[in-house]
Amino acid sequence: KLYCTQPGTKGDSDMAVQGLKVVAGRPKFVDLLADASTAKGTMKGFDASKRLTVGVYTCGPPKMMADVRTAVQGASNSSARFYLHEETFEL
Repeated sequence: KLYCTQPGTKGDSDMAVQGLKVVAGRPKFVDLLADASTAKGTMKGFDASKRLTVGVYTCGPPKMMADVRTAVQGASNSSARFYLHEETFEL
């Protein structure tokens, strides 16, 4: 999915970009990370008995980055551990 926080003039809910469905609004980061922690069963060649390590890279407005940080802090579980890398371009 491609998230668009400021929908355009053409019904974004029916739009696709490079085969990705465009969804209006900010993603629910907790839900995205939960989906990622259960994805190891669908990864070709991944040993499902091992704990998945997921890198989360974020760059954006301070509020969004704080939301991602909070989601990552609570996301690690017995199936997956998450590491956060943040970039900021504030002066």
